[in-house]
Amino acid sequence: MDQLRTLYLIFIGVIAIQRLSELYISKKNNDILKKCGALEFGKKHFLYMKIVHIFWLLSCFLGALKTSPPESVPYYALILFLIGQTLRYLAMIELGKRWTANIMVLPGEAPIRKGIYKYIKHPNYLGVIIEMATLPLLWELYEISIIFSILNLIILKVRIRDEELALISYNNYENQMKSQKRFLPGLF
Repeated sequence: MDQLRTLYLIFIGVIAIQRLSELYISKKNNDILKKCGALEFGKKHFLYMKIVHIFWLLSCFLGALKTSPPESVPYYALILFLIGQTLRYLAMIELGKRWTANIMVLPGEAPIRKGIYKYIKHPNYLGVIIEMATLPLLWELYEISIIFSILNLIILKVRIRDEELALISYNNYENQMKSQKRFLPGLF
């Protein structure tokens, strides 16, 4: 049972390192975009987003230290987590140098409409929603999953509104992306 705890704690550490490396990539891309005339939006809520992510990982870590391991590995949570990771990385690949953790808008540039963006507007955010819900579920930390999913959804509601308003104002986003669903293609 301690081996399972060790694996889960290592997994959390890998996710933490992944997030830190993404912030590094984001910083590099921000600098490139600013040199190309990009404008930044949503600075106020970005701090809260970082705080939620830090405490989400910390809560999973501490929760695993304080509770018994699950009877069996909840593979459904692992599969969903990996789907979330896949969505985020597909978004990062398609956006390339335009991907950042911040809201950066290049005025006049058409939105990306290839790859995963042919089907949904916000694959990165959908991936984060799935990850935030399922990482705690790997250790059956239901309360942590619920609390941080709610906090994440509150922040994403503000973030997506700010991002879409900026893109509508500077990039004809509304007309270009009207056929794509926000999160789930072909539904609703």
